[in-house]
Amino acid sequence: MDVVRPSVEEAPLRWQRPIVGIVLITAIVVAAIVVTKQGPPAENMIRIGRIQDFTQGSAKALTLNAAFLNPNLAYAPSSQGNPTATGPIGKQTPIRVWVVKDQTEGLLVMLNRSPHLGCRITRPDELKNQAFASEVTSFHAFFVDPCGGSMFSYTGRWLKGPAPRGMDRFDATIEADGSVVVHLKEFLYGPARSL
Repeated sequence: MDVVRPSVEEAPLRWQRPIVGIVLITAIVVAAIVVTKQGPPAENMIRIGRIQDFTQGSAKALTLNAAFLNPNLAYAPSSQGNPTATGPIGKQTPIRVWVVKDQTEGLLVMLNRSPHLGCRITRPDELKNQAFASEVTSFHAFFVDPCGGSMFSYTGRWLKGPAPRGMDRFDATIEADGSVVVHLKEFLYGPARSL
């Protein structure tokens, strides 16, 4: 009676099939996780209300429950007193914005973060430093960076201070039903400084 013995080459094949199957299933699961982690389409754009909600000549502070990749630099304190750039800010959530409706420029959605050091932009009436508040008032600034001292107009244009440009903004459109949609992937650097 002849005994058939498996060849040395066949034995690894029995073990390779389950391993290949496990590797393929793991790759599919990882791919599915990566695809779902990119975020829902709602993070590409977000509705912030109707055009009637924004009155001419006023500024409305909003917090958007969404995220975007902020390309501006993040800063950290240094031992010499001057902030040091540490790299791009990256994913930012929630997004704080100022929405203004201007007769000439239309509806503007501006990032509520200074293009200089990244501090939150405030209105002059929120300032605690009275000397700085009186300077801001005499300069007719509408928005102020309390950290760096930059001042901005109602439409976010640079007026004074160390900021490299005006306030950064997002593209916004008005739909047929009057809904205002902010396009979070359409991040626009603020207008260039001008004297």
